[in-house]
Order: sequence, then structure tokens, then C-alpha cells
Amino acid sequence: MASIQCRSLSLAYGPVPVVQKVSFDLPDGGYLVVVGENGSGKSTLFKAMAGLLTPASGSVRFSPENVRPGYLAQLDDIAANFPASVKEVVLSGTLCRTRSLFHSRQARAQARAALDRMDMLPFADRSFQALSGGQRRRVLLARALVAAQGLLLLDEPTAGLDRATAADLYALLRSLNREEGMTVVTISHDMVAGLDDASHILAMRHGRVAFFGTQADYFAQEKRGG
Repeated sequence: MASIQCRSLSLAYGPVPVVQKVSFDLPDGGYLVVVGENGSGKSTLFKAMAGLLTPASGSVRFSPENVRPGYLAQLDDIAANFPASVKEVVLSGTLCRTRSLFHSRQARAQARAALDRMDMLPFADRSFQALSGGQRRRVLLARALVAAQGLLLLDEPTAGLDRATAADLYALLRSLNREEGMTVVTISHDMVAGLDDASHILAMRHGRVAFFGTQADYFAQEKRGG
């Protein structure tokens, strides 16, 4: 499990502010869904949480200190023609834990277990670029799993998937969160199924927090008219 403490976090690309003074606390084992219009700063916030962007000010911290996020970027940010096998893609998620160019027996076992968890083990030797969109998402989620310690950050994990495939992926995330204790944070534009399993919701607007709270409080506010 992991908790997240975000304190007055501001982010910018050069002189242009994108995220401004974002603060929230997500408890251990939470399931946070980040919502908001395109350009509201959601993906930029995620990149900071994944350690890919340095804050202009403020901070984001995980507890315990050994938490390591597994990050799944938007599918558009990932080369679909990546020339590697499925197992090689998943094994690349272990490189953040070691400086070695060679994969240990333990790393290979973790990759196999993650692929099995995603029902993709029979595809281990297949080319990543030969997979369907839904299969690629499962492989990339397996990669995030082997990289993660306590926390998954998933940027629009069901984007471009059909309803049935998206439902399967939501079920996997629900199981990881409820049965295996993984803290899950996702960005979603699916305002129905995408929010079903959320313990908390963070709504972004123009780079700022418009709402943060429990799922029940969010829907109560929406019912009152926002």
C-alpha cells in the first residue's frame, strides 16, 4: 500500500504555468480517479507524480518512503511498433530497480507472474507490435506492475478500448486495489464506469483543484449542480 501527500504543487513548461498549487492527501490503499477537461493539467500532474517532471514549487511525497510508482502513459505516448517481444517489454519495467543490462532470475519470474496476472503469458514470445490495442494495454500494465512498489499511476488506461475490453481492465484494477492492496491512481474521461471503483476523485480545472474528496461527496456535489 501507499499514501500520497501533495502540497501546493505547481508545475510549468518553461515560463508557462500548467498546474498551480495542487494539494490533496490520498490514504493507504486508495483508488483515486483524476477527471477534467483536456488541457486541465491532469497528465502533467501525473508526470510529476511519476518523477518525470520537477516541480516549480511545492511537493508530492509517498509513504512509506520506499514506494515506487509503476507508470502507464497514454497509449499515444508509446510507440506501438516497438521492436521487442512481449516479455522484453515487461522486463524493461525492472530496469528502474537495477543498473544491470541483464535480467536476473527473480526479474524474469516477476515478469512471468505479471503477464500471467494479465492473462498474457501465452503471448510472452509474441511481437509487441502484433498485438491488439487491448492486449498492448495489458502488457503495459504488466510492465507497470513489475516496476511498481505499492502504487500504480495510469494515464487513461482504457482510452481507445471497446466497452468489453475496458470492463475487463477495470476489473483487473479493482482486483489489484481491493485484493492485493495496490494504491491506484488513474486519469479517466469515462464518467460512468471509470468512477465506479474510486474511493476518491480529484477534479482539475484550468490547472487547479476544482474538487477533491470521496466518491460519495463528488456525486453529491454533482447532484447539487457542482
